[in-house]
Amino acid sequence: MLVYGGRNELAFAGENEDEELRPSVNLDDIMVFDFKLKVWTAVLQHGSRPEGRWSAGMFYSDEQLFVFGGGSYAGTVKGDVFVCDFNEEKIQEIKS
Repeated sequence: MLVYGGRNELAFAGENEDEELRPSVNLDDIMVFDFKLKVWTAVLQHGSRPEGRWSAGMFYSDEQLFVFGGGSYAGTVKGDVFVCDFNEEKIQEIKS
């Protein structure tokens, strides 16, 4: 999770811990929590979403959320970078 602007919190990914839906799966949700309104809102994005993962690094700058790395339950360690542009409502992988 990442707090920005002192008012909102961004969350990417997560884990489904519902015992009925085992095995657990990594989620690829992008959510914003508004502390003032106390409500979560899904961020709709177009483009190639990152695969669900845990322990990804994130930072936020100029209306863009950058997601780096993380891991999967299959044991794969990710080294990719994605940028989620909130103004253009799109997400894409940054390739070197």
